Amino acid sequence: MVNSNTIYAVEMDTKTWTVVQFLDDETVEAVPSPWIQGTNECHWPTLPPEKLRQAIKKWEPLNTCWATHKIRIFRNATFDDYLLATQKAKLAQQTSDLNSEIDDSTNPFKLQDQEERFKKFYLVVMNPLIVVIYQSLPKLNCKIKLPIDNNHDFEELESFFWNEDNVLELSKVGGSTIYDFIKRCLGLLMTNSQALCFSWMGLKGKRKFKNLNISKVVIKSAERSGLFKDNKEIEVAVQLWLRRASDRQRSNKAKI
Repeated sequence: MVNSNTIYAVEMDTKTWTVVQFLDDETVEAVPSPWIQGTNECHWPTLPPEKLRQAIKKWEPLNTCWATHKIRIFRNATFDDYLLATQKAKLAQQTSDLNSEIDDSTNPFKLQDQEERFKKFYLVVMNPLIVVIYQSLPKLNCKIKLPIDNNHDFEELESFFWNEDNVLELSKVGGSTIYDFIKRCLGLLMTNSQALCFSWMGLKGKRKFKNLNISKVVIKSAERSGLFKDNKEIEVAVQLWLRRASDRQRSNKAKI
C-alpha cells in the first residue's frame, strides 16, 4: 500500500490506483493514478463496461483525448494493489447514500451534507477497523453506518463484537496516550449523541456500558496498545470519554 498525501509522490514506473469520487454522478472508483490530472479532474475512456474494467485493471496508459470529469481525491488512498484499491472503492460506495441523493450545489445544507458523506468515505477507505466491520455486515444481515447514532445499529454492532477476535483490528487505531487511544476507538464506533445514552456503571437512568461487548473489546484492544499502566487507567479513560460526550456535542454544535 502506498501511503502518500498525494499521488504525485509515486514514481510513474510504479503501477498504482487511486480511489476517487466522481462529482457528476457521485460514484466512487479506483482508477489508474496517471489518469488523474491535477487535483480535481480525471480522464475517463468511453468503453463498454467489461473493456473499461480491463483497462483499469491493466493500467492502460493515459490518452489525453479521453473525456475529463470532475473528481474529489481521497487523501492517502493510493494503492499499488488493484484488488485492494477496488475493494476500498466498493466499500466506500456501499456505505453511502449517494445514489439516492439529488445534487443541489446551491443549497448550503446540501453542500454540508456532501462534506459529511465525503468524510465518511475517507473513514471507510482508510480505517482497517471499519473495513473489517463492513466486510462482516452480510453475516449480520444488516446495514449500519459508523459512527453509530441509534440504538438499533448499536445492538447490531454489539453483536459484531461478540467475537473478541475483532480486538486485533481495533488495536491498530493507535494513539499517543491511553485516553487518546480510547477516544479514537470509541469516536469511530459511536457519535456523541449515542454516547450520551451510556455511563460506566449505568447511573442516572443511563445504560450500563461496563458489561457491553463493545466495552470489553475496546478494553482488550487498549491492553494490546502498551499505552497504559494498569487496567484501572483504561477504565478511567473510558469513563472520562463517556462523561465528556455532552461537552463534545455542545462544542460541535457551536462550530456549525
